[in-house]
Amino acid sequence: MIVLAIEETLKKGLQEPGQVVPMIPTFVFGWPTGDEKGEYLALDLGGTNLRVCLVTLMGAGKFEVTQTKYRLTEEQKHEDGQNLQLHQNYFGADRSRWQAAAWIYSHYRTDLSSVLVPLLLRIDHGELIRWTKGFGAPNIEGRDNVPVDLVAIVNDTTGTLIASNYVDSNTKIAVIFGTGCNAAYMETAENIPKMGSIGLPSDQGMAINCEWGAFDSFEYLHLPRTKYDIIIDEVSNKPGEQACTLSCTAFEKLIAGLYLGEIFRLVLCELVDSGDLFLGQAADKLEKAYAFDTAYLSLMESDPTEELLTIIG
Repeated sequence: MIVLAIEETLKKGLQEPGQVVPMIPTFVFGWPTGDEKGEYLALDLGGTNLRVCLVTLMGAGKFEVTQTKYRLTEEQKHEDGQNLQLHQNYFGADRSRWQAAAWIYSHYRTDLSSVLVPLLLRIDHGELIRWTKGFGAPNIEGRDNVPVDLVAIVNDTTGTLIASNYVDSNTKIAVIFGTGCNAAYMETAENIPKMGSIGLPSDQGMAINCEWGAFDSFEYLHLPRTKYDIIIDEVSNKPGEQACTLSCTAFEKLIAGLYLGEIFRLVLCELVDSGDLFLGQAADKLEKAYAFDTAYLSLMESDPTEELLTIIG
């Protein structure tokens, strides 16, 4: 039932604009050959870090990446959009970093991968529909005012799809399980009715950014939710939608890395309150929302010590 509902929702997104799962055309046409060569600058504005990457394609599916990343604060993610300037907020007081990045701007083609969900008008031009991954900077959505000469606006999932196919041509779909959750794949033009007016050949392939984290938003007809999921939704900045900032993302709240640690924390708090955990010991740090990072769950699961394996059975 859930699989059929997802399939129907994805088809609706391909047929008409404005759907909950938007199935965004990326204007990335076809697959790479694996023989492409050149140097490219990529800026990845993610939910946690800003990454500046110099990517060198060497052909034969080979590449090198030189990367620097800068941690973002919650304050920076919610500042007024007019103050959201990379050279002030993300590169800090180290002017040499900004000067180096500015030099790369002037010498290399630039790609932008980000936490925004763009309405793409062509591969190098788009308007921000809505923020994702915890960003909420006002005065940005619905605008196109980035003073950068862009070659491509590509979200991380589409970038993963194309980059993985460059290395291995058997790659046909990319799925991100990170701060958020999303998928991208290559669709033929004949199966994208909402793009019929641009006159693409029926067999032309175009990468589709699904933004499937929005599946089952508002209605909650298909995905089972626990009481912990309901709490996370109710205290989010967009109840019924995606706290990460898609205008709606019920599915993402159940599975994305941003929320798994918080779900675990809520379970722990309930066990502490009922007297079934910690036996009266202080657990004040657990009272703070999102105090338990999802990364800790990964560390716990990967711990191979005999004592832990015995405890968990």
